[in-house]
Amino acid sequence: MVFYADRNTSESTSLVPSASLREVDHNNGTTENSFGSLNVTIRAYAPSSSSSSSATTTARCDFLQEFTTGLNCTSLVTEEKEEKEERSDLRVCRVEMSCSTKSSSLLRGKQEVLFGLPDTFQTIEYYVTNSFWDDKIPPITIRSILTPERPNPALAPSSSRVLVGTQANPTTINIEATRSIRNDTRAGRTCDTRGLQLSWIDEQRVDAVDAGTAKGRHYVTVAFHVQSATYQRMLGDQLSFENRVATVLTYMLSVIAFLATVKKGVQVLVDYMYRRRSLSEQPEDVVIRHNVLNEVADVANGNGGGGGGGGGGGGGVVGDIEMPPMGGGGGMSFINPMPGSRNLVSKKRRSSAPAFEPPPPAPRRRGEQQQQQETEAVQKKSEKIAATAEYRQQSENKKMKQQMNEQQKQMNKQQKQINEQQKQIKHLMEIVAGLTQVKLSANDDDENELIQTNENGVEIYKVKASGKRFSWNPATDETDWLDDV
Repeated sequence: MVFYADRNTSESTSLVPSASLREVDHNNGTTENSFGSLNVTIRAYAPSSSSSSSATTTARCDFLQEFTTGLNCTSLVTEEKEEKEERSDLRVCRVEMSCSTKSSSLLRGKQEVLFGLPDTFQTIEYYVTNSFWDDKIPPITIRSILTPERPNPALAPSSSRVLVGTQANPTTINIEATRSIRNDTRAGRTCDTRGLQLSWIDEQRVDAVDAGTAKGRHYVTVAFHVQSATYQRMLGDQLSFENRVATVLTYMLSVIAFLATVKKGVQVLVDYMYRRRSLSEQPEDVVIRHNVLNEVADVANGNGGGGGGGGGGGGGVVGDIEMPPMGGGGGMSFINPMPGSRNLVSKKRRSSAPAFEPPPPAPRRRGEQQQQQETEAVQKKSEKIAATAEYRQQSENKKMKQQMNEQQKQMNKQQKQINEQQKQIKHLMEIVAGLTQVKLSANDDDENELIQTNENGVEIYKVKASGKRFSWNPATDETDWLDDV
């Protein structure tokens, strides 16, 4: 399937410490931690040796090559001849250094490839290429031309600069090198591919004005600065083979279930469209399926209309599940509703039941059946009416209960109000009793002493026992206690 052929690869990249790297095991029992190979090529240009005898000695392709412990290099020095006649005065020497890297314990820090060139070779074209190790990161070639710096004409118009690097302090081409690993664990395998990623940094020239070296040879080095961390690219399977097969089966079962549902829906729609036609235009499988699903017995009376007994003569299809009345010759036949069996099956007379088994029930006539159906209909109607009455009674009881609860709440509220009113009446009665006592005290001349009578006719009395004073208005018969003066 299409989704099974999708890319099933998970990819991750990271920088890991070099100490955590494992060695690569080979079939011959050896181990290696090599990071591919490097190719360093220089082309040095100098004037031809035909000008003087001294130039003949210095213009030869007499180069020296050295390298550090992290590399293992082989060199090839060749002299190239220019094809164009106008460049016949130029000598070109080519040096190819093919270096294989060693283990990560040795390939670290600063690794150098050193060239010793005669002083006449002042123009150097160099190429640095790494080996293939990953399909996403192709090999690169660092290419440039190294020459002495040009002096400022305003400061030294007639002077020129030449490269004068020594073996201890050479002219340096700085390149950054990153150890890299491609770890592929797809399909249950383990494959490590190692290499280097290169990046140009700068050039550090050691030159001087109008001066050469004492030994007639200057030195140029290609320095690889190896990073302490290692770039690692991991490739693995997102899903195993078993999980992919399980996913395919799950999708397939889902599609089958969906198609089965669609098939049933289309079949129902087709049957519905055919059922709208006349019976003669309907296909046989549609009629059979309709009769089977709707439990319609396709029974036919096999007596062609003769005679006696029950009077049921005519043939045809009876649309009721119940068996037709016995008539004519006393036998009957019906059609098998299952597909492929439209033949008439003759129904034999029932044999007498065995002694250990009760006889089957006798067929019911259509009149009895209709009467039973009417009885059942009346019974169902009565049950429905009873259920409706019971539901109404329950609703009324519920409503009456709610009303009684509301009335009880109102009665409780009124009782509370009556209790409050009774408390108020009791309090007023106590006040009236107190005032009556004051009045009686005012009328008792033996216990009270008249002190004075004001201009309004209100008399002020003093209680002899307690010394308290009160006023009495004869016109309104009102009394009131007075504060002590």
